[in-house]
Amino acid sequence: MNMTEIKNKTTLEEVFRLFCGNDALRPVFLNPFVVGDKTYATDAYAMVRCDNDKIDFEFNNRETPPNVSNVIPENNTSEIIDIDSVDWDVLLSENETIGDGNDVECGNCKGEGTCDDSVYYKSKFYNVEYDCPVCEGTGYEEEENQIPTGNKTFKFNDKVKLKDVTFFASKFYRLKKVKDLMGCDVELIQYNTTHKGITFKIGFLDVLIMPTMNADDRDDTDIIARF
Repeated sequence: MNMTEIKNKTTLEEVFRLFCGNDALRPVFLNPFVVGDKTYATDAYAMVRCDNDKIDFEFNNRETPPNVSNVIPENNTSEIIDIDSVDWDVLLSENETIGDGNDVECGNCKGEGTCDDSVYYKSKFYNVEYDCPVCEGTGYEEEENQIPTGNKTFKFNDKVKLKDVTFFASKFYRLKKVKDLMGCDVELIQYNTTHKGITFKIGFLDVLIMPTMNADDRDDTDIIARF
């Protein structure tokens, strides 16, 4: 394997890892998965896919894949998005942190986040499940400490607007990362204003990004970039 092949292999794996989830309660999202003739990766907010024969790296996902057959709709447009028309370095204004992995598991619910109880009323037992009152459903009494990475990120509510659709900047920025890794234009190939995912093509990759669904989307206060 020559150096070019090694670089390409690393690049595609990096792209797919950008879209994998990190929620241990949804293990199928922790790694890429195959459905039919396509390989996918998603964290439920954004998704990437390509033909299986394009995948040149190894992964292991023994979980039952989700039903994604109708998630990415049919193409209805073709428009190059000049994603480099804004200065992203300036917009990345927050100090990025990463957890140290030392969450303290809730002693009341044993990390489950929920509690079970039984209610006896008129000769009948009723089972009740509710969020743990100690950890408020998180499963942890104390959250892990956050350590600065030295990198910059977006503010929590920073948003990007594409035509009439609003996205969280941290989700939309993945398009810029994929473009830089793949060296291809970002093409808008499916657009709607119904709060469904918007689809882009970058080289041989399809990328779907979910818009925000907040009631205050008409408030442009947090819009940091427009396309």
